[in-house]
Amino acid sequence: MSFSPSAEGNKIADIFPFETLCKFLEQVSRLSGVKNKKQNISSFIRKWSDEYVQIAGSSGPISAGLGSFYPVLRLLMPSADRAREAFGIGETTIARMLIKAFGLAPKGPDALSLLKQQGSTISKGAFHRDLADIVQRVLKDHCPTDGTYTISKIHEILDDLAGALTQDGKLEIITRLIRTTTILELKWLVRIVSRRDLSLGIGDKVILNCLHPAAISIWDVTQSLSSVCQRIADIDPKIVPSENVTNELLKVELFTPFKPMLCAKTSSVEDICLGFQQQFAGSVGGGLCLEMKYDGERVQLHKSGNKYQFWSRSGREWTASYGGSGDSNHGSLTYRLHCNGSTFASHVNDCILDGEMLAFDSRKNRFVTKAMGYDVKYARFEDGMSKNKDILPCYIVFDILYLNGQLLTEKPLSERKRILLTIFSPVNFTIDEVSSQLENCFSPLDIDESNMDVEENEQIEQERLLSLFTVAKGALYLGGFVISQPDKTKLARYFDTWVQHGAEGLVAKALCTTYVPNGRNQAGWWKLKPDYVAGLCTDLDCLIVGAYNVTPAATRQTRFFSFLCAVIDDENKEKESKRARVEIDNSDMPKFLTFCQVKNGLKREQLESINRRLEPHWRPYDRRKINSGDTEWLCVKGERPDFWIHAAEMTPSASYSAGYTLRFPRVSAIREDKSWETVASVTEIRRIYRDTKAKMESHSNEKSDNSIVDIDEEGTSYFSSASNTPTKPTKKRSKPVGSILPQYCFLEKESVEINSTVFKDLEFCLHISSRFNAPSADLNTKSDLEKAILKMSGKVVQNPGATTDYVIADMVTIKVSNLVEATQKGTAQGREGGYDILSTDWLIRCIREKKLLLPKEHEVFAARPSTLCDIE
Repeated sequence: MSFSPSAEGNKIADIFPFETLCKFLEQVSRLSGVKNKKQNISSFIRKWSDEYVQIAGSSGPISAGLGSFYPVLRLLMPSADRAREAFGIGETTIARMLIKAFGLAPKGPDALSLLKQQGSTISKGAFHRDLADIVQRVLKDHCPTDGTYTISKIHEILDDLAGALTQDGKLEIITRLIRTTTILELKWLVRIVSRRDLSLGIGDKVILNCLHPAAISIWDVTQSLSSVCQRIADIDPKIVPSENVTNELLKVELFTPFKPMLCAKTSSVEDICLGFQQQFAGSVGGGLCLEMKYDGERVQLHKSGNKYQFWSRSGREWTASYGGSGDSNHGSLTYRLHCNGSTFASHVNDCILDGEMLAFDSRKNRFVTKAMGYDVKYARFEDGMSKNKDILPCYIVFDILYLNGQLLTEKPLSERKRILLTIFSPVNFTIDEVSSQLENCFSPLDIDESNMDVEENEQIEQERLLSLFTVAKGALYLGGFVISQPDKTKLARYFDTWVQHGAEGLVAKALCTTYVPNGRNQAGWWKLKPDYVAGLCTDLDCLIVGAYNVTPAATRQTRFFSFLCAVIDDENKEKESKRARVEIDNSDMPKFLTFCQVKNGLKREQLESINRRLEPHWRPYDRRKINSGDTEWLCVKGERPDFWIHAAEMTPSASYSAGYTLRFPRVSAIREDKSWETVASVTEIRRIYRDTKAKMESHSNEKSDNSIVDIDEEGTSYFSSASNTPTKPTKKRSKPVGSILPQYCFLEKESVEINSTVFKDLEFCLHISSRFNAPSADLNTKSDLEKAILKMSGKVVQNPGATTDYVIADMVTIKVSNLVEATQKGTAQGREGGYDILSTDWLIRCIREKKLLLPKEHEVFAARPSTLCDIE
């Protein structure tokens, strides 16, 4: 009989007070530091496990006590609880329910605080992080003092709440619940229900790691808390399981969602080639598989016969939207994809596919991407426009993980691609044939065009440029690929060509890689996008005109993290003429058009400064009265800091009044030295849009190995409403500007004068982030530190290898975190299975004092065993 996490967990949950759990959560939330929080959670889990053994005995699985933690795990990680449907209740809704349930005066101070009319102020410490904190302050005298609910009973009520079909039904359940809970219970229930986030200051992975060492890996292949608890019950947390046991527990299963394999971010084609050489040089079946990166939603498709299920990258199921049966026209995709069973080859019954969901406009014969504001999950545009029956989702397949009961994740990519080419009836190509078809993106395909009309020809042309092979027109496509050695010239050519014609970028995959769920760094897959490459970005001066609601990360000093920016509408010539002599009179103010939402690029100090300076000027925005009253032209008063926005690409958008928005916007600088009159205009952003689209066109004509050039010729994108006007011949620059990025350039040791032997025979690798805040002017960049090492007879490398002694970092980035983890496990390439990963503070101390110093505890991220003994 298999272990049931729910049934076994309820043996304790039936008698465990929910109030006790809330007191524990309150204690964890007040602790500082992840380490202290982890220790408390781990201790709580151990006590729960011990209690289970006392009640149920020790005759079950080796870790049954940990597996029985399931009822609590669901409450600790409410956003990951797939077993329960969404509650459909946000903070505003539950605030209104609380006001009604407790009979508060709708216009009274308590009610207004709950609705964030007053409670969300920053001044004098009155700001509370979220609704739950406000509830605890406002309703503390309205709740009973003793709790009566057990954890099991709370789950029953939450199940009823999620299953209620109407708001009145939900109100009845909420009212009955909140009137009988203590204020502490109510506080945590509000977080569970309205936000599905407990704001404990730690992530879900930390909680899973506290539960069991194998929990995170199992979560990556199941996306189910129940499956995690069921599988860890058979694993002793103190013993590393055998390879066979590990493979069985961590395997991908049909109709069980998993975390897809991801690509490491790179900044240049040189970076891809360098990564391949370091990881796979000399490997059997070496080479790269180059693919176009499509701008859609990552989706996994599970199929058995005519039954289909779809999951997103985060594990959310969208079968109800796309359709679950090939024999039913319910849903927006499956019945078209299934084509009465003719799409898949006769030998295919069960399979799991990995791919990208885009949309296809059958009337205009073009693909519609996420950047255009189209939501494929709901088959509609994000601005609320009605559904367009001509635009429907289409699925682009690029990998296969499972076929007819056989798991394929351990097979190399080259073998998986070969199998993928055999499962679709309309596709009859070999790997070499697919690759040769795309060796030149503009080479003619073997198609008889004599019997095709103009629209069908346009569709064939677009598929050719987007490297697609049609399986079911408008519904299912096979993503094309090119087999290549890591040649930077060839990679640059494909990157330039694909981006020019509307792709999001390029993906390069080592042919020998297996499929690693949730794998990213050191996994053998890389991605390159225009916004990662210096010189392909656009700078714009924008004005803050609004902000978005409080996020879970908000604090008293940083109430808002996300801001709405605008540009000036200069199309009205009369207002344009008044722009330079505008007075306080509102009638003379120009009109501002919303342009983009931005939240990346600001440091915490900058966020605090913006929040502090703009706090007196925020006013609630009435969404029922848009473009009228006080916000008719987005009135701006008082101090108005301008932002210099740094973005990868401008795209048409129906979601903003300017008609355009930015993809991947970042804040480059806060420009308080500029007035609002210098803000970009609609005319300017339209010009930049045209110029930006032209930038990539010239790349394919650049004969240098350097791939990035900048030229103002208008290009054509097949992802947008393309013009039929022939493209002008591109003009090459006399001097190419592309090159290897500075962080990958080696310093010439011969150009440095050696003045010391302190670092003789020692090899350093520096990982310095853009946030590096040096203590002195002469050591304020990575280059300065490297030169200092060379002057002291040390050796500098750009990537740690078998002979590297020290890895120096100013903060723990993803790359540094991976090195720390490998060092702690003893699996890194360095001596003793790791490196001494130390802070820049230690290195600067050594340089200042001109001797090799012992590291202090706070300067160590990780260290080899021999070094740990010498830490001060």
